[in-house]
Amino acid sequence: MALSERAAGSGVAMKFDFGKSAMAAPTTAHVVRHWFLTLGGPGLILLGLIDSSVIPVPGSMDAMTIVLSAHQRNWWPYYAAMATVLCLAAWMR
Repeated sequence: MALSERAAGSGVAMKFDFGKSAMAAPTTAHVVRHWFLTLGGPGLILLGLIDSSVIPVPGSMDAMTIVLSAHQRNWWPYYAAMATVLCLAAWMR
């Protein structure tokens, strides 16, 4: 028996039905953030390619390096090296 049905049977009026709100779809920002966290270092390469293309995303490499380093603290030298190599490769191009 659902919560709203129990409340209706007991004479208590329920204003909200929380059963459906718990199944809300994730936002686009959440999906993108999860995708980049899953990609890790190669995600920095993808972000670098996007940044050096027609669509500039200023500060994106720095922000993503910080987010990845905060997410997996033991890997911060790897992420810092990836971001540095990518910046140098883009500069030399």
